[in-house]
Amino acid sequence: MSFIFRAFGGLGSAVYLRHFVYSLLLIYLPQLYMELVRHPNESPTWQDKLIPFIFFVTVCQCLYPYSRFVYESITNAIRNFFSGESDDYIFIFPAIFLFIPLLWKYVTMAFCFALSPILAPFGLIWLGRHNG
Repeated sequence: MSFIFRAFGGLGSAVYLRHFVYSLLLIYLPQLYMELVRHPNESPTWQDKLIPFIFFVTVCQCLYPYSRFVYESITNAIRNFFSGESDDYIFIFPAIFLFIPLLWKYVTMAFCFALSPILAPFGLIWLGRHNG
């Protein structure tokens, strides 16, 4: 089995599909919509700028699950280092404060999505070596 197959097949299909759908619904489609709405009646040259944008966002979309894997691995390692426990946490707080963790989740998703060409290779290398 080659290194590339081990790396790209390292995440479970359920995990990959979950992150792929989340990033599609919460980041990819809104970005594409905003880009199309921003230039409704401009000259045809804006379409030339749209092709590289769609290519970049599609590459980010495909690499997002691996960059999210890197982010979650780092945050779990830091959390386990300081707490010495597993990563099974239950947070109990009033529903009015639910907005703050959801906003933080969206910010980290956008961060991982935008930096996926940089973060994902680290996750792919780790998965390729770990599954070997």
